[in-house]
Formats: sequence, structure tokens, C-alpha cells
Amino acid sequence: MASPIRILYLDDSDIDHRLMAAYLESDPRRSYDVTPCRTLEEALGAMQCGGYDALIIDNRMPPYTSYHEPYRKLKSSTGYHGPTLVVTADVTARELDQDFRQDHEIVLDKANLLSAIRAGMLATLGNETAICRPH
Repeated sequence: MASPIRILYLDDSDIDHRLMAAYLESDPRRSYDVTPCRTLEEALGAMQCGGYDALIIDNRMPPYTSYHEPYRKLKSSTGYHGPTLVVTADVTARELDQDFRQDHEIVLDKANLLSAIRAGMLATLGNETAICRPH
């Protein structure tokens, strides 16, 4: 099996962290190395310590009203410029419109996350070889 796909997962919900772990374990074709973070501060620390193939971030990370500010902070503080998947329970939220996106973030409904993982979406992101460098 190929090297694990390294993912930083930023979501404040413990339930969503457990769901993500179960979803990734259900993919027998790929292996994953996930660093779960519940706060922006945890994610900043984790990104300073290691490289990731992809970032998965929840759209609503308290105290922020959308993923935009935490995402900007992660990019500017760590030099991260890899693929980013924004997961949300409300894909119709205005802040997710293409015109508001900062880069080429992929927005995915949480209800479709399992099928996207099984279809290999994260493997595709991992093949883009993101670089996470301390500044």
C-alpha cells in the first residue's frame, strides 16, 4: 500500500472527529494519517510540526462564523498552500459561494463525505503533494 495520505482535520465537534475516523477506516484501498484538531490554535501548532497532503476544515469553527478567517490564519502562519476541503452541513451558505473562496477550496456537504472518501476524493487531494512549511 502507498504512503498514508496525511490530513489535518479541523473541526470543533468530537462526534465529527469520530465520524471522520470511521469513514476513513471504511476505505480499504487507502491509508490515512489524520491529525484531528478542535481549535485553530491546535491546528496552527500541528501545522508547524509537520507536512500535510490536505486540510479538511469545518465551515463553522467557533468563534468564527465561517472557515475563511481560520483558513487565512493557517495559510499565513504556516505557509500551507495545499488542497483544502471545506465540509459543511449547509452548502447553500453564502460564504461558500465560488466568488468568496480564497483559493481552490472544495466545498462538500457533510452528508456526502463518506461517499466522497470511498470514491477516492482524498486520495486525489493527497496526490497533489501539499507542502507545509514553518515560516
